[in-house]
Amino acid sequence: MPIDINLVSSFQMGTIQPEQADRIYEMLLNLWKDRDVDEAQERYVVESYRRNFFREDRRFVAEAIVDICRGHEPKPARVLEMGCANAPLLHFFKEVAPEVPVEFVGIEPYKPFIADVNELFPEATMVDATAEQFAEFTEAECPPPFRLFTATVALCMMHPRVAQACIGKAAELCDEILLYDFVVNTMGGISATEPVAFIWKPEIKQFYFAHCFESYFQACGFRLVDIQPRVHESGKHGFGMIRAVRAD
Repeated sequence: MPIDINLVSSFQMGTIQPEQADRIYEMLLNLWKDRDVDEAQERYVVESYRRNFFREDRRFVAEAIVDICRGHEPKPARVLEMGCANAPLLHFFKEVAPEVPVEFVGIEPYKPFIADVNELFPEATMVDATAEQFAEFTEAECPPPFRLFTATVALCMMHPRVAQACIGKAAELCDEILLYDFVVNTMGGISATEPVAFIWKPEIKQFYFAHCFESYFQACGFRLVDIQPRVHESGKHGFGMIRAVRAD
């Protein structure tokens, strides 16, 4: 399954040491935890995130999820989203496919996002939890089955051990995994065993992780079935949609 990625115009990336991965993950956690912004900044973040799936580089992901839910029986399809922000996916359903029912459960630790969903989509279920907490959920805390597990630019913010644990928990709860994330190292082309990171915003030394998703899927009994790269709105290559289904 070749991936057509122009590495010259992509992000700088490479393998890193485990202690460097720990530091990067700590910085990423602090980016959202107890974020110190004023009311106007918070309102801007909340309102702008509602439109995330209307962006040209992400719309195709929401369309794929709508198609899955449209074809699922019995309806509504149950969708579980990790790091769902303020559920831009539900805004897409509401405006583009209001005839397609969906039962939405979102995992999100940022309280302004949770409050926004509770106000605008009271029928949705929001769970105030981090990725590490989600990975430890019991079935009682997140009752299966779900038709789909999804995450958009969320796993690349997680330490490899946390991302793999999230994929493992998702595999226990759902039939299919659909991600929008950094795809360049999906099959371990850079490394399948060492942490891989790339520079997201050089001006503030912000790094994200490039995961070997294929190995995560295989470890939990799933298989990679599709990768669809897309050029990021910044013009950089490297992101795309990743789909996996149960191997049996």
